[in-house]
Amino acid sequence: MIPQHLSIFDLRGSVPISALIADQNSVAYRCESEQLLLVYTENALTVGREPAPAAASRAHRLEPVQDIPGAAAGSTPSVHYIVWTDVTPGWEPEVDRWYGTEHLPALAAVPGTVRARRFIQHGSGPRSYACYDLVSQDVVASAPWLQVRATDWSRRIRPQFINTRRWYTTPLAVPVAES
Repeated sequence: MIPQHLSIFDLRGSVPISALIADQNSVAYRCESEQLLLVYTENALTVGREPAPAAASRAHRLEPVQDIPGAAAGSTPSVHYIVWTDVTPGWEPEVDRWYGTEHLPALAAVPGTVRARRFIQHGSGPRSYACYDLVSQDVVASAPWLQVRATDWSRRIRPQFINTRRWYTTPLAVPVAES
């Protein structure tokens, strides 16, 4: 599945998780620290036959930019790590080049990375949405991961990140509709 939509639900609401992810061609992740449920779908999310309740969710349209199998491709990820950010105006082309040629490919090559993806988010919220499926949260503290973050180019780019959110989420068992 290539996700095109992301719906974010506040788990403190009254809509049960099963109603949000049942019968969807979707992948869902839970973020305990923020009490959020993130649901990726190919099409706009529905609950039953109705669109997802607006008060309970924030819907985002994602444009896939990169999808790179990782060094641990084929392994089962236990963590879905998300970095969602805007950048200082005027830096978008440089950030796009950095992600495309250095950062995302190098993080995909780190042992323990199952997959690295990047999307451009259209609508409200930060523009750049990068996510990494990892065999464990320890991957982001590993020497190879930290080396990628410490390149000269990374040191120039990362100060340009604004409005940044970082989430560690765990996959939920979700029924996937057959195509």
